[in-house]
Amino acid sequence: MAISTGQQNTLQIIATLTSCLSILGSLTIIHSLHRSSALRLPTTLDRLVLTMSVLDVFASFFFSLGELPYTVSSGFCTFQGIGVQVFALSTVLFNSCMAHNLYTWIVKKKDLQSLSSNLRYYLLFSVGLPVLLSIILGANSMFGFASLWCWISAYPTGAGLARFFCFYFFVVLAWIFNLLVFIRVNYSLKRRMRKAKAANLTGNQSVNMDSQNKVTWKMQQYLAVFFVVWFFGLLNRTIQDFSDEDVFWALVLHVLFVPLQGFLNAVVYGGLLETKTIRSWRMYVGWIKKKSNSHASNTYLLDDSAPTSIRPPWSQKPLSQKTPLSLFVSTYNLAEKPTSDISNLSDWLPPGHDVYAIGVQECMTLSTLRSSLSSLLGGPSAYTMFTAEIGSTNTKLGFHGMIAVTIFARKSHCDTGAFYMPTPNTTEIKKGANLVVTNAPNKGAVGVPFVMYDASLCFFTGHFAANSKGRNRLQARLDDSRDTLSKAVVTSDDINFDVHLTCHYTFVFGDLNFRCVSSPENVMGLVSEACGETRDGG
Repeated sequence: MAISTGQQNTLQIIATLTSCLSILGSLTIIHSLHRSSALRLPTTLDRLVLTMSVLDVFASFFFSLGELPYTVSSGFCTFQGIGVQVFALSTVLFNSCMAHNLYTWIVKKKDLQSLSSNLRYYLLFSVGLPVLLSIILGANSMFGFASLWCWISAYPTGAGLARFFCFYFFVVLAWIFNLLVFIRVNYSLKRRMRKAKAANLTGNQSVNMDSQNKVTWKMQQYLAVFFVVWFFGLLNRTIQDFSDEDVFWALVLHVLFVPLQGFLNAVVYGGLLETKTIRSWRMYVGWIKKKSNSHASNTYLLDDSAPTSIRPPWSQKPLSQKTPLSLFVSTYNLAEKPTSDISNLSDWLPPGHDVYAIGVQECMTLSTLRSSLSSLLGGPSAYTMFTAEIGSTNTKLGFHGMIAVTIFARKSHCDTGAFYMPTPNTTEIKKGANLVVTNAPNKGAVGVPFVMYDASLCFFTGHFAANSKGRNRLQARLDDSRDTLSKAVVTSDDINFDVHLTCHYTFVFGDLNFRCVSSPENVMGLVSEACGETRDGG
């Protein structure tokens, strides 16, 4: 069936648009990873996604040329054919390499960072094999116009077999391999979660089941995108080779999905729709929509109308009637010792403050400690207690007790609504052993947000990575610090800002394990200097 000039032009427009969309998506991921590398060392997954995005950019570029090289010269057409063969097949093979990386990480339980050395072998396989096949095809003059763009021409004898065994044979193998990896990884995840649940290792089971479902859903996305993208390409080429005709609807599906692989890979592998730029745009669009709804609620901590807030009515005092409020913030690593080993709690908590924020780490008797502290301050009639914690007292599983924050606020302030706790989105930052669907809470931070009159506050206590077996884990501690502020969401919805940018005052305290050998004055001076502020300016 002959393709008309109008249909051919339509196909070229679709190819250009989908290819350009893929290029933009891949470049967005590359830019996002480049920006994040300035804040932290790139992970193995970062490097894999970056490599995939670069390969997608090149493949999409050659697809975007459409039939232009064919109309210019045979040399340009051959150049495009080689580019399509090398980079399109490279993305297919590298996709399976990423599946292999997932398998060795989850099923074989290899340390993710140690797998970074495999990247060179993945690249050698993913690019080397297509280059070798392209040399063979070029030596046999197999490249030429192939309906949509220049690739393995349909005219030489044996072109159909060449197309299959030099390209789509590897696509089918990749489909089978990726499917088997998905089945094996999913089985391993379920078995691991059953063991974690039996040992009460992961805390909130509903949350962790949700995490497992997210991982499974992500893998299903990988499979679906990879299958859909190349299925229609294989379908169209099969129709061409067996009927010696071009079928317009098959060509449309081919040119619609195959060049779109870069964009779809950017979505499922690179989290394109979750980059800060895209999330900010989505948040802005959502804000515009909410503006048209008079009942729409804000997500900031100071919003009294938010449905997650239960704040008694209170009135703002005139400036002349305002009095200073006193906060006491302290932290204690109990080193698994019982509360009775603390000689005198009154020496720890001086009386007379409006709010007490107490952080503890490695606490084995948390309920007893909180009861003792409450009694010392006068009990529930004097102070209202707010709590949050992560961790476990099961030392057989490698835990050393709870990481917990306890807030005591004067009951009079709470009763009037001057002090209240809004409902946050995420305030648990688990940084312990990697359980794939979550991290063990033996290290990390936990926090609680508050509104006190017309000021927002947030208190986080943490237990960060310590040096291990003579290895300095400074970078891990810096990562813990950054994640505490960036991954926690103290508002009811994620508004894409770090904690210290959503609260007037943010307190982070605990056993942070930096162990600075210096005076407090010098440390505070260095911190102030790093923040670009003078010590006098606060």
